Amino acid sequence: MFKFVGRGGRKDYPMFKFVPLPQIATLIGMWVIPLVMSARNHWWRFIFIWLLISTVSGIISKKAMEKPISGSTPRLVYKWFLLIYKISYFTGIAGYVIMMATFMGLYLFFGVKPHVWMDCGILVRSQNLNMEKENNAFNPCSTS
Repeated sequence: MFKFVGRGGRKDYPMFKFVPLPQIATLIGMWVIPLVMSARNHWWRFIFIWLLISTVSGIISKKAMEKPISGSTPRLVYKWFLLIYKISYFTGIAGYVIMMATFMGLYLFFGVKPHVWMDCGILVRSQNLNMEKENNAFNPCSTS
């Protein structure tokens, strides 16, 4: 918690939390490293989705930290992060099902090589994990 000295004397402002340097470094690394790797590999769709989610999360986080807070802001924050959670949940299950289908040999019915299915399952799971971590990192109401 930061302490400010103003005209009225010393005041505590609990809205400003102390964020440790390792947490900031982790947040920057989790945002920059996938972006750089995707640009290097020319994965433009991933970059577009990454920037879109980051921009909307940033705008909503900014609205959530405004003083005084608008009456519709809590509902907006809840809806956005619930949507991201549901998308993450669905893609996580989909990636897991694709990988399990590969292990059970379902690729034989479709005439596709197993590495194609496994690559798809791993890609979906890894994007899911990145989205979950970014959602948690940008969530202004998160306690972790």
